Amino acid sequence: MSTGIFERGSVAVMDPASKGVRRLRVHVEVAPRITVAYGIGSAENDPLRGSVEVTRRNLFGMDRSLSTFARVSFKGSRFLTTYREPFLFGRRQELFVTAFREEEDRPFFDYVRLGGFAQGSRPLAPGWNLIGRYTYQQTDSFNIENPGQVGREFTTSTFSGTTASGINDTRDDPLDPRRGHFLTGDVQLSHRFLGGDTFLKGFVQGAVYRRLDAGTVIAVSARLGLARTFGLEESLFLPRPDRFYAGGDYSLRGFEADAVEPLGGNALVLGGAEMRFSAGRSFSPAVFADAGNVFRLVSDFDLGDLLYSAGVGLRYRTPFGPIRVDWAFKLNPRPMESRSHVHLTIGHAF
Repeated sequence: MSTGIFERGSVAVMDPASKGVRRLRVHVEVAPRITVAYGIGSAENDPLRGSVEVTRRNLFGMDRSLSTFARVSFKGSRFLTTYREPFLFGRRQELFVTAFREEEDRPFFDYVRLGGFAQGSRPLAPGWNLIGRYTYQQTDSFNIENPGQVGREFTTSTFSGTTASGINDTRDDPLDPRRGHFLTGDVQLSHRFLGGDTFLKGFVQGAVYRRLDAGTVIAVSARLGLARTFGLEESLFLPRPDRFYAGGDYSLRGFEADAVEPLGGNALVLGGAEMRFSAGRSFSPAVFADAGNVFRLVSDFDLGDLLYSAGVGLRYRTPFGPIRVDWAFKLNPRPMESRSHVHLTIGHAF
């Protein structure tokens, strides 16, 4: 049933009074092979836009699917097509192939982004999964009236290369964990021979969760990122969209989003600890401390330059994760910086 090939099913015993072999009646209803979803909405810079998604299930049999999404408006458009192969090389191994193109007229600039990726995964040792991906993504910004209004994700750049990721996840609840751990690491390589910017980037992170008693959980997290460009024609710094950033809801909470180093850097180190308490079925107060920094180059990496923040927070449990309010204070503020910051978001910091 979970494949989506069948819409519903039931199993009934034909002769429940029999003491020997019993007969079963299995009834299934095949789900529609083609589904269509559509919608109308608005966004901050887009007062009216419409979307439609068409999915063809069980393509060629074996639960393959092909899905196409389109969104259009007076300000821009987005098109995306995804093919899913659940049995790559005849094994229970998924492959996703996606192609996309989007464009938008924004208040101070316009942009066009296009590309695609192919991704497959493979289980390794128990609890470990290896994910491999090849990605091509090209972003072009133009008609720029105010460069300061061009977000880093819209800066002109091209990524073309491979990514390998390993994941180990034993958390009892990914949205609100109380025990277990989460470990992941990935390596990205983009190269001009493949049509992209040239750099090598690695990132590892881990988090551990322990229940101290019936109502208290301690969570500890650490993150490390290192990257560099190579080649005589390359800048020392990664392209702006690919650099590391810190500050905000999910890292150094004494800072606004990405405010630790607004220009980003080639190296990142972050650590955090949080104590979560239970105050009834819905509310959970917390105390926390964060440390870390962003360094322009790996050669600038110095643990003596870490920034620290600490604070208190309150979480309200919901079916889609906790709604979180954190009030964080900088313990070693830099000149002209505010001493504290309040964050309101959904989900834990780690």
